[in-house]
Amino acid sequence: MKLLDILRISVISFIQFTKKYDLVSRKDSKEYTAISSQSPMVKLIGKNGKIKFVCSSSLKKGDIIEISNGEIIPCDGEIIEGYATVDESAITGESSFVIREAGGDLSKVIGGTKVMCGTIKIKITFSIKPANKKEYPFRASFKI
Repeated sequence: MKLLDILRISVISFIQFTKKYDLVSRKDSKEYTAISSQSPMVKLIGKNGKIKFVCSSSLKKGDIIEISNGEIIPCDGEIIEGYATVDESAITGESSFVIREAGGDLSKVIGGTKVMCGTIKIKITFSIKPANKKEYPFRASFKI
């Protein structure tokens, strides 16, 4: 075999390898995009008391949800029933857990924090998507 033949085989092998690798990486990135675009499911408590699983992105102000051990609180809200220890380190940077309970100053919870122990019912006070533009009066100036 000549040097030129070895070079051709190497280039062809390299091209085939990169094509195969490129297809795999595109497939993986599409799957990642599909998975990451999905919002986690939460337990929505209806007016009749029945629990229904809904996407957290569909929550609106006034909805009541139930959050248990290990679940992330999807939106800002106020605890209306129960108590729990909450990890707020993602928001505040403080490493110790805080106790949150219904009533008083300790009833507010922040979206993105995690319930470590306990079960709480939360009334959403700030939704991800506002029900109307009046909820965010500053947006009118930006014509959003």
